[in-house]
This record gives sequence, structure tokens and C-alpha cells, in this order.
Amino acid sequence: MNHIGIDVSGKALSVVVSVNGKHRKAQPYENAPEDHKRLVALIQKL
Repeated sequence: MNHIGIDVSGKALSVVVSVNGKHRKAQPYENAPEDHKRLVALIQKL
């Protein structure tokens, strides 16, 4: 089972993904449309 944790602030998103029980390092994303698209692409791959 996969899980995604997203910490949202005004300027940034901090995203942690757990795939099959293995946590990946937190990835920073800007709270902007371009990075929202990158985040959606990541989620769709899971």
C-alpha cells in the first residue's frame, strides 16, 4: 500500500511518499502551478 503525506504552507509543499512500507526522503515543491503539475505526475505514477 502506498501513502503520501503533504505539508502545505504559503510558499512550499513538503511531500513524503511511502511505497510498500518504504519511506522516501521528503521532497520540496513550490506552491505554484508548475510544481503542482509535477506533484500530480508523481502521484499518478504510484
